Amino acid sequence: MARHYGIPYMVSKQKLVDKIVPFILKRHPGVDSFYDLFGGGGSVSLYVVRKYPNLNVHYNELSKAIGSLMEHLKEGGDIPFDFVERQEFDSKRLGDDWYAGFLQSCWSFGNGGKSYMYGQDIQDLKREISLLAMTGKADIDFIESECEKQLERRGIKKQCRVFLNPQRYKTVYQRRIVLARQIPNFGALQHMARLERLVQIENMPGISNLNITKGTSYDGVPITGNKPLLYCNPPYEDTAEYLEGGFDHKKFYDWCMAQPHPVYVSSYKVSDPRFKLVKAVNTRSLLAAAYSDKPTYNYENVYWNGVE
Repeated sequence: MARHYGIPYMVSKQKLVDKIVPFILKRHPGVDSFYDLFGGGGSVSLYVVRKYPNLNVHYNELSKAIGSLMEHLKEGGDIPFDFVERQEFDSKRLGDDWYAGFLQSCWSFGNGGKSYMYGQDIQDLKREISLLAMTGKADIDFIESECEKQLERRGIKKQCRVFLNPQRYKTVYQRRIVLARQIPNFGALQHMARLERLVQIENMPGISNLNITKGTSYDGVPITGNKPLLYCNPPYEDTAEYLEGGFDHKKFYDWCMAQPHPVYVSSYKVSDPRFKLVKAVNTRSLLAAAYSDKPTYNYENVYWNGVE
C-alpha cells in the first residue's frame, strides 16, 4: 500500500487518493494545474504534489485554522507533543491560527473540531500514559489501578500490569505501541498517533511546492494555468456538516456546471442529474465497524461536470 499523508481531519481521502487521482488525471492529458478546492486535511493535495511534481498544485481550505496549520507544516514549524488539557482545548480551539487548527485536528473527538478527545473519566489516565510514552517514566501504580477501576465500572475484573523497559524501548513511538498492547483497553494514545502524522507531513518531499489559500470559499479561488483540473470533496449530502456549518449543495452544483474546466466531485451521491458518474470505489465503513463485527461497505463515487 502506498504511503499517504494528511492532517487528521473528518472525511479524509487518505485511503482513496491513489484510486481517485490517477484515474481523473489520466482522463485529461496535458493538465498543468491541479486545484484541491476543499482541501481539508490535504491528503489529496499532498499526494499530487509528491507524485506529480510537474503539476502546479493548489490547496484551498475554507477553515483559516486548518489552512494555517498546513502553512505551519509547510514552513517546518514546531509540533507540540505536550499533553493538551481540556481547558486549553476549549479556550483556544476556535481561533484562526495554526494552533487552533492543531487542536481541532489532533485533540478533538473524531477530528470534528468540536469536543475534547478524551472523556472526563479517562483524561487523567491518558495523561499519565502519555507521560510514560514520552519520557519512559510515570506513576505506574496509578496507571495499573486506574485501568482496573475503569474495567470494573464496565463489569470486568482483570489485573492490569505495565512492564516498560526504557532501555529497550528508546523511542516515543516504540513505547506508545508497547503500551497500547499491554493495556489494550486504554493504552492507545490517539492524539500521539495524530501528531506523528504531522511530523510525516513536514518531512514529506515536495511540500515546499504546495500553493496554499485559506479562508476562501471554493468559488473565490482564482483559477489559473493553461489547462487546470478542479477536484472537490464538499460536505456530503444528508450527512454531518463541517465545523463552519451548513453547505448549499445546489449553489455548488450550479457553480460546477458553469466552469469551463473539468470539475470532479467526490461524494456518496450527487443528486443533480447533470453530473456524470465516472467511478465508484468500494470502501469499508470505519464507523460501522466500531459497532459491528461484520464489515459494512459504502461506495465513494466520483462525478464529473462533463467538460473535457
